[in-house]
Amino acid sequence: MTQRALAEDAGIGLRTLRRIEAGQPSGLDSLLRVAIALGLGEDLLNAVPPLEVRPIERVDSGGKERQRASPRKDASPNDPWSWAEDPNG
Repeated sequence: MTQRALAEDAGIGLRTLRRIEAGQPSGLDSLLRVAIALGLGEDLLNAVPPLEVRPIERVDSGGKERQRASPRKDASPNDPWSWAEDPNG
């Protein structure tokens, strides 16, 4: 496939394609268009991790999953809440 044919299939300019091939900065839109024109669209989607996986959180937590906090054991759900008494009062 020639550069000109790929640029036409992707809907981008030839100079833009040459910049992408040279590793120069280009828009994400242009890069995705080239990947789709090359038939790599599904491969790109497979490379993206599922939303449940947050790599930075796994690094911060040492690989352990976060858990919800347990309710306090000393608090009774039937006890009414009130302001504390003023110790000076």
